[in-house]
Amino acid sequence: MVDNSNGRASRRKWLRALGAGSAALLAGCSGDTPEPGGQGGGSTGNGQGEGSTENSVDQTFYNATWAIPTQAQYNQQNPTNQTEFPNYVLFGRLAQYNQTSAEWVPHLAEEWNISGTSVTLNLNDSFVWHDGDPVTAKDVATKLRVEYAMETTLANFLSGVEVPDETTIEIELQGETNRNLLYQNLLSLMIDTPTSVWGEYVSDVQFDDSDYSSVQEEIVQFSWQDPIGWGPFQLDDQTGQQIQLTKFDDHPQADQINFSTMAFRYVENKQQKMQGYLSERISGGGMIPTKSVYDQMPSAFQNWNFNRGVGFALHFNQNRKVFQDVRVRKALSHVLDRGPMVENTSIVGPKTLEFDTGFHGNKKFQRRYIGDTLNEFTLYNDTKRATALLKEAGFTKNGEKWTKPNGDPFQLTLKSASGFSAWRVGTNEATRQLNEFGIDAEFTPVQNSTYLSNTLSNGDFDIGASFVGQQILHPLTDLETSFYGYPSFAPDIGTPDEFSVPMPVANPSGSTKTVNVRDLISRITSTSGQKSQDLIKRLSWVYNQTMPTYVVFTSYGYSFLNTDNWTVPPEDAATNGVSYPVALMMHKGQVRAKQ
Repeated sequence: MVDNSNGRASRRKWLRALGAGSAALLAGCSGDTPEPGGQGGGSTGNGQGEGSTENSVDQTFYNATWAIPTQAQYNQQNPTNQTEFPNYVLFGRLAQYNQTSAEWVPHLAEEWNISGTSVTLNLNDSFVWHDGDPVTAKDVATKLRVEYAMETTLANFLSGVEVPDETTIEIELQGETNRNLLYQNLLSLMIDTPTSVWGEYVSDVQFDDSDYSSVQEEIVQFSWQDPIGWGPFQLDDQTGQQIQLTKFDDHPQADQINFSTMAFRYVENKQQKMQGYLSERISGGGMIPTKSVYDQMPSAFQNWNFNRGVGFALHFNQNRKVFQDVRVRKALSHVLDRGPMVENTSIVGPKTLEFDTGFHGNKKFQRRYIGDTLNEFTLYNDTKRATALLKEAGFTKNGEKWTKPNGDPFQLTLKSASGFSAWRVGTNEATRQLNEFGIDAEFTPVQNSTYLSNTLSNGDFDIGASFVGQQILHPLTDLETSFYGYPSFAPDIGTPDEFSVPMPVANPSGSTKTVNVRDLISRITSTSGQKSQDLIKRLSWVYNQTMPTYVVFTSYGYSFLNTDNWTVPPEDAATNGVSYPVALMMHKGQVRAKQ
């Protein structure tokens, strides 16, 4: 019953060996749980702001940053000393998804079209890099080569790129494609790789089966400290306490922006960030506040909340022999109880999962892909079943404590970042539950930067807190991270590519078959309709029957803006429907200092 004794050779094993990482990675705006995508980014390029800079106001817009300003660097592929929110006004996206209208809002990409296995993007020609060079299709092609070399989810779609002119890029796909999944990974790209800087790293990258591990290593080690962006603000200074940006006068919406400076104040932890809002030292941005802070927010702050699609999870480290036995992972999943974990975190609006499917969403969303067979998926909430599974695996209980098959005490170390309270409180509660069941569990909180830089990437835990997900249109991202963890952290959790599971789907008593998870993920990217739903159901069943990760909850995102000092767009503005809208408002010239 050791279903995966051969550990997976990670595509980024070398990255973990570097020990790279930082507390800032993907964590800057969440406040409570680090979150992929920071402030959401993107822009439409069609400003809806009113007025001009004739009456410029001497006022600075303040946000917060986890990155130590004097050590900050702007390569999002390098997790060491990485910035977050500054990048989302230094750069922009091809487009951004509006959750209210269910439409993509154009920005750098004005139009796009899929025909068979080809995608054509037509770019807005009004943007220039901060060094004066135009932003062209060649820069987008460079970004796509970076994505391919780094083996991101988008790489699964790509088989070639052509640049017929400066504003047109033609992308050849590997085959028929799930359109929603392609859009989610392509249109949301942050274009942050000017060819003048990044071209040398990917000049030899072809869309083939070559080994690009040496390219990956060069990219990840590149520390970009003097970024060239194309957003409404450009880097000005980095002091011991803040990162300062100044308005870029050649941005298309520069005339709509009536203030000249943005500053990102350094905060060491969530408590300092929340205090910045309560004291109004922060003008606006995003975070997931505790209930008490949310209730205390000054009335001046307007709030936008949205489906964030990111969850808190506990990874079972399958590099540990004990977790290579699926019965142990399933037993502990039965022992753990999400209810107290969620209740004790005290954050606003967490959503617990009703079924262990490996992807987020309510029962209606999950049934869309799983159908009526959802009722046949295992519900992990039965301590009697946990006892039976451990005994079946050779464990024994002597008195109040469990021992392993070799007679040693069953001991586990659980770890999380100490500065993210949802992780810390939830992991501490999980430790209590395991001890109550008779497992000798110990909780060790680790300083944020150390945990994100080293603990996760080195797999230095038995059970480790992290996050999963980020789906908006399609559940594949959730499922992939539920198996392997979020790739930007390169967590070393030993998840194999192949699992032995009972088949057919929804028949736990069926005959055991070997399923390749990576192959399933690749096939899902190239299918749509009923075939895609069937593959999602199959992948979700593999997750449910193997439990590589225990997903605790997902949460909404929140953005705030101090309206005593800053304007907000009208209620029907497209910016109000996107994730973390403040950055998009900046790109459109909608955030203006009041006189």
